[in-house]
Amino acid sequence: KKKEKPLGTAGPISLLDTSIKSQTLCVTNGDVLSDIDYGNMLRFFKLYNFDAVIGVRQFQIQNPYGVIISKDNKLVDIAEKPVYKSTINAGIYILSSEIINLISPNTYFDMPDLLSKALSLKKNIGVFPIHEDWIDIGRVSDYEKAKKLVN
Repeated sequence: KKKEKPLGTAGPISLLDTSIKSQTLCVTNGDVLSDIDYGNMLRFFKLYNFDAVIGVRQFQIQNPYGVIISKDNKLVDIAEKPVYKSTINAGIYILSSEIINLISPNTYFDMPDLLSKALSLKKNIGVFPIHEDWIDIGRVSDYEKAKKLVN
């Protein structure tokens, strides 16, 4: 039996038929559930003539403790249970054939690596905010939450 080697999150795209790789593709990570309107994302991609678009979400996490801000051993401020906000990768992408062709054939390649390579080549990459429901079921707590939504 032939042992298959891991190819990362972008590497498997290199295995697609050439006729498919010559088109624009929408790629969604297998552990993502979302009600995103893919049509809106594709229109955004076309409207701004992007080479790729990455779906993003706002994520926030609250520190359960008071945070001390100090300088030279002196208290400057206290932030009581601050909330930290970030823009995160939602694992949903639209890729032009030009970006797809940056993936080395049959080689381990993650999607962040592909986007970094595209950026280094000055490719035009858009960021599309996702406001619809979105769950990464790769985490057990979110998987349990998703099961409740589906049932």
